[in-house]
Amino acid sequence: MNPDIKKNFENNAKKPLYVNNPSLKILEKIEKISISEVKKQFKKPQVKDNRQKINIWKISPKIFLIGEVWDGETNFLDCKNFTGDVQKYLEKTRLNNNYLYYTTNENTKLSGSILCLKKILYDCNFFGEISNSIYSWLQLSDTNVAFIEVNYEKLTLFAILIECVNIYLTEKINIGLIFSNFEHFKKNITDLNTIDRYKKYFYNLYCKKNDRLATLKLHQIIISNYPKIEGFDNFKISFSIHQNQKNITKTKDVDDIDIIYKDNFYIVLNNLNMEITDDINFTIDFINKDKKKTIFEFPFNVFFYDQGVFRYNKEDVLTDIKSKFQDEFNFDLVFLETENYINLSLYENKYNIIQGIITINELFKRNKNDSKFEMLFKKGYEKNIATFCSLLNYSNAEASSLISLLEKKGYTNLFSQGKSLKTTFIHFQKTKNTEEYKILKQEDIIPIKPFDKDNLYKNILNKDLPDIELIKDEEKPSLILKNPTKKFVLKKKKILVENVNEMNCKALRPLHWVPINDNDGTIFKDLDIYKSKLDVEKFKKYFCVNSKDTEHINNNQLNQAVTVIDQKRLFLVSLAISHLNKKNINPKNIYDMLINNPKDIFIQDLLNLEHVFPTYEETYVLANYDFSKLMPEEKIMLEYSKLLEVKKIVKILLFERKFFDEIFLIENLLEKIKFTFDKIIESKDFKIILKMILDIGNLINYDFSARKKKSAGFMLSSIYLFVDYKGHEDYSLFQFFMESMEYNSISINLQRDFKYLNIIRKEQIIKIKEKINFLIKQYKDNLQMYYTLENDKATFTNFFLFVADKLTNIKSNYEKCTEKIVLIKKLFNEDDKRSIIDMLDCIAYLISKITNYKQPIYETNNR
Repeated sequence: MNPDIKKNFENNAKKPLYVNNPSLKILEKIEKISISEVKKQFKKPQVKDNRQKINIWKISPKIFLIGEVWDGETNFLDCKNFTGDVQKYLEKTRLNNNYLYYTTNENTKLSGSILCLKKILYDCNFFGEISNSIYSWLQLSDTNVAFIEVNYEKLTLFAILIECVNIYLTEKINIGLIFSNFEHFKKNITDLNTIDRYKKYFYNLYCKKNDRLATLKLHQIIISNYPKIEGFDNFKISFSIHQNQKNITKTKDVDDIDIIYKDNFYIVLNNLNMEITDDINFTIDFINKDKKKTIFEFPFNVFFYDQGVFRYNKEDVLTDIKSKFQDEFNFDLVFLETENYINLSLYENKYNIIQGIITINELFKRNKNDSKFEMLFKKGYEKNIATFCSLLNYSNAEASSLISLLEKKGYTNLFSQGKSLKTTFIHFQKTKNTEEYKILKQEDIIPIKPFDKDNLYKNILNKDLPDIELIKDEEKPSLILKNPTKKFVLKKKKILVENVNEMNCKALRPLHWVPINDNDGTIFKDLDIYKSKLDVEKFKKYFCVNSKDTEHINNNQLNQAVTVIDQKRLFLVSLAISHLNKKNINPKNIYDMLINNPKDIFIQDLLNLEHVFPTYEETYVLANYDFSKLMPEEKIMLEYSKLLEVKKIVKILLFERKFFDEIFLIENLLEKIKFTFDKIIESKDFKIILKMILDIGNLINYDFSARKKKSAGFMLSSIYLFVDYKGHEDYSLFQFFMESMEYNSISINLQRDFKYLNIIRKEQIIKIKEKINFLIKQYKDNLQMYYTLENDKATFTNFFLFVADKLTNIKSNYEKCTEKIVLIKKLFNEDDKRSIIDMLDCIAYLISKITNYKQPIYETNNR
């Protein structure tokens, strides 16, 4: 045995660093077989015997990297291995199914315990699943080892995977990897920043103690000093944003000026406002006639970020034309927080040994031993445990030992009569997605005519504006809106001279905080009981200047422009001002444009104006600061702060545009929900199906059983059991049901009655309620601003009448839907707490089975 390895092992034995350390005998055997291990310099080893040599590196006592496998000869210069050589190596090292071999080659010719990673992607969930499967495998036996085959074409992704495995094992069982043997690969990788970034993403997600995190909207993307590509002088832009490998935005081009701004130095993607979660991949392409060139990609994990601006350079993006990028290239992501939250603590407990076993089952290349599986399954082994044992050809004794080991580790329900543990251990995956409420897919929306104010408002004139109450139950307190009508008058206070400072000196510059004038009821009221002593002389030394010599103070100290507003906030304001300047919108003409030419003001203009208006606190700070020392953007903000009437009009116009974006979609969805609920209650075809199922169930439980009474009905969840019920020769009860329908010449059209079922299943009705309540709150807040308008009430009167009328109708329709939910639960004898979505899932499952039913071929032939 190598003396260095033996010494390291003996040290570890004295001071345990590993769980389930392999014995010296096992280590000697592995070391003996892998004597051809290539060292740090990866030089071709000397052949000492006739045994087959391969490229293999040990990165932990139980984890090995294997050079990429191909059909050519083993090559120590390129670190590639011949398939046959690796197969022989695995057969020699195989100790009673003690290894797993991970590969990204779907067409590998290797046999044995091979796990195929069909796609390796920039996805922290994927890295977590693989890391947990390796951890779980090592926990099942002291002799278990894992081999990972290198993919040289995807070295960056492969390196991230290895780094994540290291982080996961270090966190779980304090096993670190030996990265000296991994540095060879890193030398060939140009995207080291991406690797480091994903290490932080992964650690943040799986190892850091997280609580709740607000979900984010991707608001803007700014690209500065983009590369100039030969042959793409007059190019257009297209971009895509993929979330978990799904494209969540349509490709835009430069003709869409409200989305994309482009000049010789900047590309700005405006007004994206996409709520994002999990892993995102941003790609941008240049298009010139029939030519298309991908400029760069940028993958990232959203949960690492919070609200603000995040800047990256050319070393952070993925591109095959990095030499074309200038050093001044910058890539900025601008995020805004939403009102939604995700519980990140779920990720800490997401994976465990059972989930690792499930992952291994899913990745296994060979099929399970069916006879072994059936035997274990009939004995009562849980389905995933039985599958795992049959894939590895475990004996009865080995399967029993596995159960005992898992029970010692605290796992239960290992004998569940076929009920899959998957529903228990990864159920949260169904609910963790907290994407912003989306009402309908585009193809499911009833077409809406272009909105015409005069036509929409004509039937609601001469009415009073009502107050609309929120939909009750789980009502949340509304946000307190700062009084928009309060005119803030600033008065300059006289400086009070005290004994401490006879005005021989003055502070360098004021502290820009917002004072509380009346501390009654605040935490500050009773703080006078705590006395403090301050070193006034020391303070004067470091924070004051002589008042007589103020004019001689270095300009860098007193006359420099100091940003009063937060830098990130000011950056967003500067972008908004830039957009407004391009459309010649400024504080001097904005009022006239809003009143006389409102059609020239687009939604993006209103959003930019909203960004520029300072808050109540910002106004106070800006007004108290020396105007000459303010930044240009801060001066413009201060100018806008004086336009109180304009600010109200902008907010009302924004509400108007957003209201029309939402209200018709909600109205449309409620119509579909009402239609579907009515069919559940009244559909003749649906009742015929339920009666047929009830008759067949009573045939089993009453006519051919010992029960003395027929069932009067059944719970909807019984549908799953009914469909899965099988008799002799694998003949299913569902097939008997379909043939009975045919035998009785029953013709039904469920697709007609339940055409909207799949749409409304994806929407939570509680979210619809929150959406309606949000619009009602917005109506109330904007109505208060409407009442305080000085000159332009008539402009918005009809709009508010229309909103009140629509919200009243929508609220009424929602309440009718909730009444139907109560009735449906009563009709099926369901508990009030049962989710209507669960009930709809049962119905959808049955309808899907009936609609997609195809009679088995063997049965057709017999007939």
